[in-house]
Amino acid sequence: MNQCEFWEKVWLTVIDKGLLALIVLVAGFYLNRVLEVFKGKLSREQEFVRTANAAVVDLTRKLATGSHLISWLSWSSTEPDVSLSESDFTDYDKGMIGVLSDLVGLQASVAALDPSRFADLSDFAEQLYARDVNVGKARDLYRTKDPEKMKQSIALLKSIYYESLEFDKALLAAVTGLLAPPPTGA
Repeated sequence: MNQCEFWEKVWLTVIDKGLLALIVLVAGFYLNRVLEVFKGKLSREQEFVRTANAAVVDLTRKLATGSHLISWLSWSSTEPDVSLSESDFTDYDKGMIGVLSDLVGLQASVAALDPSRFADLSDFAEQLYARDVNVGKARDLYRTKDPEKMKQSIALLKSIYYESLEFDKALLAAVTGLLAPPPTGA
């Protein structure tokens, strides 16, 4: 083998290995871009699920808070010695004003993120609104100080209390199925 053939083989080897390295480098670059796009998409999907789950949890918490306020007020009607006062109704009204004003915004958040979850939870908000209206009716009856109307008020509050207990169970069951696990990059 003469020197010319030797250098020819060296150059062929360098060119061959250089082209191979260039191909590997270009392929690695494009593979890295594809992986970055995939990771970005997965990250956005995971963030969306986290945000939607947080909105569902926030709405659920507010629904439960409203239900608790109703239960707290109406519980006394289930006892042999009912002890309701004007301040009980006043405290209830103050608490419920905050709940109901936040509830609309939280429902809008869930509806914007996931209309199907909103559809699943909107009935609970409607039930809470209806029970709040009934508490208002019971309050008005109680405030008359008429013994017969006060009995009607207590009977209505007792019914509302048991509705609240069922509401809480149904809400928990519904929400348990609505929270989605974050997507994985399998």
